[in-house]
Amino acid sequence: PSFTATSGADRRLVKSLSGMAPDLVCIAGFRWLLRREILDIPGHGVVNLHPSLLPRHRGANPLFWTYHRDDHVTGITAHYANEAADSGAILVQERLPLKRGKAVTELFLNLARIGGKVMSQAVAGIEDGSIESIEQDPSFVTQAPRVEPGSSMVDFRVWPVERVWHFLAGMYPRFREPIRDEKGAAIDYGGVDGFEPVDHDRRPGAVTEDADGWRLWCRGGVVHLSKTPSPQGLKPLARYD
Repeated sequence: PSFTATSGADRRLVKSLSGMAPDLVCIAGFRWLLRREILDIPGHGVVNLHPSLLPRHRGANPLFWTYHRDDHVTGITAHYANEAADSGAILVQERLPLKRGKAVTELFLNLARIGGKVMSQAVAGIEDGSIESIEQDPSFVTQAPRVEPGSSMVDFRVWPVERVWHFLAGMYPRFREPIRDEKGAAIDYGGVDGFEPVDHDRRPGAVTEDADGWRLWCRGGVVHLSKTPSPQGLKPLARYD
């Protein structure tokens, strides 16, 4: 059966699940927190799939903050759901190295494929009693709130050029850093082509135009931005392994 919910406390959802009397409920990509009356319906609880290595990046936008916090390793977690966002005990986790500059859309698909296996392992372990949940360590919690469109998120004063490139290339086109040229005009760049280390005396965050697009000057180098949409997955101009 299929039905649609409009919130985590939707009365239709409560009624439908109560009528089905499930042993276990699994959720992934569900945008609302479930109320206690729903969490209590299945005898073995509710298992959620979250695309981060909890307790890191709890919240609505974990992939954005994975890039913004410059994580070199990410992953996916199956955990018991409760009334607080992504805070329940961990059942299964799988780690995944994050290639520098990898498109966030590609990362999402990779984690989705891994997530199917992780959720299956969690369900099987609950069924046969072989799995032991682990409470999250509050000292390692970081939050992953929503980001308002148009927000400036790159700290050009601190971030080195490779980190700026990794973030901009990874998040494009889901997120674009609001930058302006020398005349103060907003730049709607069409892609992030690469970076190169170079000594310069420009202000970090300054932008100059060249024949193919723009140069975004950063600490220790320059990021190349194109005027027209470019394919994802291009290697940086300076090889970085």
